[in-house]
Amino acid sequence: MWNYKSVSSIETITMGREQVVQITPVPLTAINMFYDKKIKMEETVDLRNQPELKIVFKTDEFEVIDLSDPKNNGSYSFSSLNKVALNAEKANWWFSAFTVVVEFFVGSGSAKIYKNKAYLNLNMDKRDLKIWLIDADFEKAKRATDLLSKKRVFA
Repeated sequence: MWNYKSVSSIETITMGREQVVQITPVPLTAINMFYDKKIKMEETVDLRNQPELKIVFKTDEFEVIDLSDPKNNGSYSFSSLNKVALNAEKANWWFSAFTVVVEFFVGSGSAKIYKNKAYLNLNMDKRDLKIWLIDADFEKAKRATDLLSKKRVFA
């Protein structure tokens, strides 16, 4: 049995003396969009406490609160979001190797491995955001990335 939420259109077609009812079901993606946007009205992902970094997901937009980099603060529409990328912290081997060679000739001997910090990159129509995830919870950052990707598809 169909309910009103799973039907996108109902048409009655007259063919001679008979009337035929044509029902067009809603695609699964539209049902997911309805669920994501209507049931979960607002969700907050707290990535860091000091300085505060969080992303608030609303019905048609998301809000970034980043006290370490205030230029990232603001509300952005899901429809303007083109690409979401989460870059994990990783070792910068080329720079680390270069510093080992330089320190060998200088004689300081305090070589270490340098790392590129983790960040969340949001590519939008008019602006790109690079949100640094220094001392942030990386698992929560993955969750925020998944939510942004899902909302981007359905916006």
